[in-house]
Amino acid sequence: MRSFLYFPWGFTCGFTEENVSFIYSAFKHIRVLELKSVLAPFLPTEIGQLVQLRYLSLRISEPVIPESVSTLWNLQTLVVYGFMCPMGIDFHVSKDNSMTNLRHIYIWPSLRLQYPLASSKVQTISNLRLPFGRQPVLEMTPNLKMLACVVLQLSDGLVLLPPLDTLVHLEKLKIYIDNDLSLPEQARFTCLNRLPHTLKKVTFSNCCLPWKDLSELGRLPNLEILKILRGIFQGPRWDPNDGEFKKLKVLKIQSPELAEWNMSSDHFPALERLVMDSCRRLKEIPMCLGEIPTMGLIELRWPRSSAAESARQIIEEQQCPGNDWLKLVIYDRDRRKGPTWAFKEKLCPDLGVEFVHIDSSDSEDSESTDDRIQVSKSGMVTVAVVKLT
Repeated sequence: MRSFLYFPWGFTCGFTEENVSFIYSAFKHIRVLELKSVLAPFLPTEIGQLVQLRYLSLRISEPVIPESVSTLWNLQTLVVYGFMCPMGIDFHVSKDNSMTNLRHIYIWPSLRLQYPLASSKVQTISNLRLPFGRQPVLEMTPNLKMLACVVLQLSDGLVLLPPLDTLVHLEKLKIYIDNDLSLPEQARFTCLNRLPHTLKKVTFSNCCLPWKDLSELGRLPNLEILKILRGIFQGPRWDPNDGEFKKLKVLKIQSPELAEWNMSSDHFPALERLVMDSCRRLKEIPMCLGEIPTMGLIELRWPRSSAAESARQIIEEQQCPGNDWLKLVIYDRDRRKGPTWAFKEKLCPDLGVEFVHIDSSDSEDSESTDDRIQVSKSGMVTVAVVKLT
């Protein structure tokens, strides 16, 4: 047998010490082992005998990933779910030890590295907790393409983002800001101007950003997707600068602070998809969005009625030039009492709107709309899809 995947129905189950030892001793030639739905009390030393493993996914209660894993010289993907934050890897991962083929590392809830990663084959690391300053844990991973990291925000507002410009092949970057304290009015990022120019997708989560810091992201020459999740901006108004976001295709913003957005079609010349999520103070969507030739979808999640109405006007204006590919999608929490339900009667006669009610399951702050639209599991959501006919 080459693969063993265990998915119990509806819950995570616990294995006894004997169960765990049996799995690792019985399948010595296995290549794929999926046990994230099994809570193992420990990892037995027998796991080091599974030298044919390419993919390993586990759920453990120990705070440290044991060194026995380091003998898996064929392993390419390591996925570990734990209960301690952060989880630790206290052994070397390098070209000189047996984990020479490791390419993908995913640790949840977060990962702490005792030693630098010294492998040119590592391409993705998820949930890595980064200290401030030089990053020896990353300096010897020259071919890293995706990094999801956790950085600390201090009580005085300083966000300790380390310089990442040495990662010259990095294309995807996710940054989660660890700020258990109440956010100060003046958050400051270190080294935001030292991001690699190879980046194509950037996601900030749980962040307090000055609007001017978005300009640093706008200067990234290859940026195509930008998501600001659970963002608190300093000030209610965003005025983008000329010459920024030249290649941006997807923009998603979750911010309760944003009230005004002043822009021209020159600011986002390649934009294809806009998602405004929980921007409850935003008064209107800029009308010039309809003038961007690449624009195909405007998605509003729980907007004010005035913002939804302005989006309707954008669609209506684009009917005349024959732009039948531009669509509007609106989500509302309650189909009877939601703030956008009131303009249903305006939308339907003019534009042929189809309202669809979906039981959904996505939280407000989750990511969506890269390749498909995902909606919330938590209740009934009103989706208004504007079809130009």
